[in-house]
Amino acid sequence: MSRHSKQKVVVDNTSSVGNITQIVRFGVPTALVLSVLAIAVAIVSGYDLRTLFEGAEQVQPTISTSSDVGGSAQELSEAFAIELMYDEVEALNSRVVFAAPFRQSGLEKYIVLAETTLDDIATHGQPAVIDGAIFAQTDGVWQIVFEEKEVTTLGAFGIAFTESEELVQIGPDKYGVLLRWKGGNQGQFIEQAILITEVQGHLKEVLYIVIGEENLGTCGEGLEECWHYSSELEFVPGENPVYYDLQVATVGSRLVSGTVVPLWETKTYIFAGLEYTLSE
Repeated sequence: MSRHSKQKVVVDNTSSVGNITQIVRFGVPTALVLSVLAIAVAIVSGYDLRTLFEGAEQVQPTISTSSDVGGSAQELSEAFAIELMYDEVEALNSRVVFAAPFRQSGLEKYIVLAETTLDDIATHGQPAVIDGAIFAQTDGVWQIVFEEKEVTTLGAFGIAFTESEELVQIGPDKYGVLLRWKGGNQGQFIEQAILITEVQGHLKEVLYIVIGEENLGTCGEGLEECWHYSSELEFVPGENPVYYDLQVATVGSRLVSGTVVPLWETKTYIFAGLEYTLSE
């Protein structure tokens, strides 16, 4: 099935009622409809599509939102999103890691991030490849309006391992996904923030900064002095009419030239060109 034909499929592709409606719309006889439905039920009973998303605890099996378009609630399933974003082979190694609805310019939209493991046996040094797509709903049908492969890479063993994922408003009519990731090595840990949004028709990573560090695995009695810091992020209106400024408030302590010193600072990042940069 081509990408073009997939985009015509009615939303909630996992619904038997939705499938019957779709087939009848194209004029297939009722007897054939019932036969196809019986075969579909047999296939589904023998193969659980949810196995494609094992370990994706942060996302519910069905993504849903209420839509003003058409006057009724519509659903966008993970299986349907993966079907539109990947071919059949890629879909076997891909799963949704984040999805959220939002309303922009009067349209109901969904942003979906998915991770893909490139190799069957992933190593510690191999991150997950994060792809993304934005869906828009028109007349009750979800279609991809923006799609991007390899938006960023994140995590290890081919899995993103994000600490949290959050839909954030980054402008008066602009939204993005804020990912927090934490990694460690030899008792020291680092936390990073990654922001993904649509820029000039492409989904892009527009921010990748360190927001926390600690040495709690290598400090204490008889060891080096403990230190750690963490940050709070807040988007606030600034001079840019499209993108808010980002304020990063950091507190704690850190190691400077072998000495642990207090840390209390606020940095401002502004959107310039295609990404957020530190304001001078």
